[in-house]
This record gives sequence, structure tokens and C-alpha cells, in this order.
Amino acid sequence: MRRTCRRFALVLALTGWAQGCGSAGEGATDSGTGGLVATGGASSGGARTHSGGQPGGSRSASAGSASSAGSAASQPGSAGTEAVAGAAGSGNECDAQLVRDAKAVGVAVDALTALLGQLNQSVAVACANMATDLGAVPAGAGGAPSTGGDLAEECDAARKALSSEHASFVVEGGVCAVDFSAQVDCETACSNGACADDALDRRCPAGSYMAECARCEPDSSCLGSSEVPAQCTGTCSGLCDGSCDGDCDLKQGSNADVCHGLCNGDCDGTCTGSCLLASEKACGDAVLCQGSCAKEAGEGSCSVVPLRPDCEMSDDCVAACGALAALRVQCVAPAVVVLRATADQIAAPVEAHLPALLSAEQGPGGIAVDALAEFGLAELADETAQAIADDPACLVMFGQTFVDKLHSATKSEEGVAAAVKAASAVHAAVETDS
Repeated sequence: MRRTCRRFALVLALTGWAQGCGSAGEGATDSGTGGLVATGGASSGGARTHSGGQPGGSRSASAGSASSAGSAASQPGSAGTEAVAGAAGSGNECDAQLVRDAKAVGVAVDALTALLGQLNQSVAVACANMATDLGAVPAGAGGAPSTGGDLAEECDAARKALSSEHASFVVEGGVCAVDFSAQVDCETACSNGACADDALDRRCPAGSYMAECARCEPDSSCLGSSEVPAQCTGTCSGLCDGSCDGDCDLKQGSNADVCHGLCNGDCDGTCTGSCLLASEKACGDAVLCQGSCAKEAGEGSCSVVPLRPDCEMSDDCVAACGALAALRVQCVAPAVVVLRATADQIAAPVEAHLPALLSAEQGPGGIAVDALAEFGLAELADETAQAIADDPACLVMFGQTFVDKLHSATKSEEGVAAAVKAASAVHAAVETDS
């Protein structure tokens, strides 16, 4: 059985995510994350009752907090952070915490909607161009790349075109970055200034801190890419260029005297993916170390959503901001290198178009799917929408359009899952023996 490439590290650099895929890609996945979204400190908020008399529901968020930038487009026009008077001088007020929670949830729902549009476009185009290059559908006028059509149809055509062929390949680089400053901004606003914890080195879970280091310690990882390979003495998940203490699955056409391929053992040389170090080593210029750092040479980042800050903040804030951090993750697509293929004509299409599908599946899309499940954004959005609708003062303040937007989160979440599933099916077709 081949290893499933199910990791896309959240990193703030243009190096990092790389692992062996295809028939040569067996073995343990080197992630250092334990998952796409961190599980942070638990929170224990009870049921919240708004001034309108409606319970906000009991929510316990076990995941870390995250980012929510308060964009004006996502905010009700007159909403502040204090209780707001109702319409016609009624004297009723919209609960101040509900106002802050709803703003954070609204921004997260906007991010979800935007991500869905991006995924549908990128996956449909990659699938269409894959199918076209494999001769499954007519090329566009003059051989122009497709602009994408129906996602399910395009990806089904690509999958069927690969039904009798497969390839062994490795993945080089590819990174995603959590925006910690946006996370802190979200927490500050949603807690009415009670939380402003920007100590990333303390909040980033062990083994997930990323930085350029003078020395990277044993059992940490140097994160290389095709553009900037990492110095490596250890287990390399990308292409090893050097000596290999084990079997080397050579890239087709490579010199057999040295390893230039996937090393099934310890690599001593350079690595275009993640190198799990056997001993302390300098990763190289502009190469991140993930884990323990002997000395930082640059600003750090976190490979997962940082833990909940040590301050008073509602569980709904934690959930909304956590989802937002994952939904706004910034990624650079990986590169794919085909080691061998059952037919020469599939190598170029796989190398050209599979990176976009992997990026959708294991980058923004896959990260979003996991985060949405972890933080329960759709459920939270529905609960928040109901709390607003049940309170006349809140409904006047936010408006029915805002309520409807929150209710749309469930459909958007289903759309993201469908895009990820379509990309994953084509990925599986590439690396499955027929």
C-alpha cells in the first residue's frame, strides 16, 4: 500500500511541505504537526444567556484560538462593542458579548465563502487541464488552458483519463502560514480588549514552532523545497541528492552512483522536502527549522493554530477566531516530481496540474475541512443567527441579510468538502496501480 499524502504543514515560509507519494512514497509521514489543526487548551464556558432572554447555547472549544480580522464588509454598520439600544426607543439592548461574537462569526463565514469560490475555480481548472493534456476532452481554442467548468464533471474526466495509468512521484515544498497577528487582532476585539496575547513562542504547541535557525536540533525538521533544498542528515521526504543509507528510488534517468530520488533510509546531502534530523544541523540559508531551534536567526511562525490565550474570552470567540485562522491560511503550492510512470505521456500533465490539486486537498481545502469540524463553525453560525433573530434589538442592529449569511455557512462547508473530495479522487487515481 502506498502512503496517503495527508499533510500540508502550516508554515510561514516558502519551504516546507514535502513528502513521498505514489508507489515509492511508503513510510511514515513527516509532519511534526499531528494534524492540520492544532488541538489547544480546553475552554469551559457554560450556557450564555443574552439580554434578549435567549440562551446562546453551551459551547466548549477544545481547539486553539485563531485569527479574525474585523473587515468592515463583515461588520454590521452601527455595531459597537457595548450593548446597543433597540429600535424605536424600546430600551432593549443587544447583549454586548453577542455583538462581539457575531462579528467574529460573520468574518469567519465571509472567509469560508471566499475560500469556496477559490477552491471551486482552482480545482476545476486543474482537473480540466489535466484531462485535456491526457487527451480526454477537446482542448480549448488554440490549445488555450481551460478556465474551468463544472467541478465534478471536470475532475471525473481527469480521473477517468488516469484509470489505466499511474505514476510514482514525490512532492517538493509547498507551505501554508497561519496569520498570527490577525489571530491576536481577533482575540483582542472579541474579548473587548481582555486578550492581547501575542507571545507566539509560548502559544505555539511543542514541535510546531518554525524559524530560521543557526542550528536545528535532533528530531526536528529542516524544511526544504525544489528552489531551496535543505541540508539533510536524516529522513528525507522529498528528493534526496547525496548518499542514501538504504534503497534509493532514483528519478528516471538519474546517475545510479549517487541518490537523486526518494531515499528509503537516511539521506546525507540535500533534501527538497522535510528532513527529520538524526543530529543537530544547520538547515541552510532561508530554510526553516520546525521543532527545537538552537538559535533563531529570524522571526518565527507556528505550523498549527496557536493555543488559546491565557485570558478571559468566550468559547464562541475561540471557535470563530480559530476557524477564521484556518480559512485565511496563506499557502504556496508544492511541486511534483514524477519518478516513473506507466506511460510517458502522463508525466508532464501530472507534474503540471497535480500540485494545484494537492494544494487544494491538503492545503487550504484540507485545512479548512479539518478546522470546520474542529471548531464547528457552521453550527456556531446557525446558533448565532438564531440568537440574533430571537432578539428584536439584535435583529434591528444586524439585519436579516446578516442572519441569512450566517445560515449559509452549512452549504459553503459542504461545498468545500466536495471540492476537496474531487481533488483527492484525482490524486488517488494518479498514484493507484491499475
